[in-house]
Amino acid sequence: MTCLFHMLWLDLRLLLRHHILTVAILVTLTYSLILLYLPASIPFRGELMTLLLLTDPSMLGFMFVGVMVLFEKDSATLKALVVTPLKSWQYIWSKAISLTAIAMICGMTMGYIGHSEGLQPLYLLFAIGYASLIFVFIGLIGVVRVHTLNQYLVLIPFCLIPLLPPVLGLFGVGETILWYLFPTHAILILYQASWHVVPFPDVVYAFLYPICWIAGLYFWAQKSFAIHLSFYGD
Repeated sequence: MTCLFHMLWLDLRLLLRHHILTVAILVTLTYSLILLYLPASIPFRGELMTLLLLTDPSMLGFMFVGVMVLFEKDSATLKALVVTPLKSWQYIWSKAISLTAIAMICGMTMGYIGHSEGLQPLYLLFAIGYASLIFVFIGLIGVVRVHTLNQYLVLIPFCLIPLLPPVLGLFGVGETILWYLFPTHAILILYQASWHVVPFPDVVYAFLYPICWIAGLYFWAQKSFAIHLSFYGD
């Protein structure tokens, strides 16, 4: 665990040094201002707020983990880490925890600024955490297969679009029971439960189903590191 804590400290310093945290704060302030001044009478205001809350931790996790790993590739940090006691699971979880912590702070800030009345913070916190972890792990799976930021950007539609169809259901388009197969549908339910009453079976599904995806994506990420970056000895 000591290696994990040291890696977490290094990742937080990296986030500060390369202004990733600054970008996250600026994006949060922009989204918060949009939510603050979005007229209450505008159609789909709640749905737009949910969409912004979904995209913030998702893109923060996916984009920033790619930038961090690519930087460490270019600076030969990853090659150095291979000969240290650091295990791949510690490296992966350090990235996931640091980015998810930032996503939670930013997302909760947006939630309170956008609509604090009647907010159920536990639902919102889990929704942000699940979204961040899922997209961090997807980002890790993708970034080990590329060498430049441009190559990583090409992966965005292939990695993200397959998970976005439930967003159509958020606006009442193409509603189908098949959305329940997508982890993003469960996350959207948690966002909705943050301000509205949601049927209990849906709440149970929304809390439990993303865990299966997070576990599967984590093991896939760890396997990808072992294959593409020579992290052995786990």
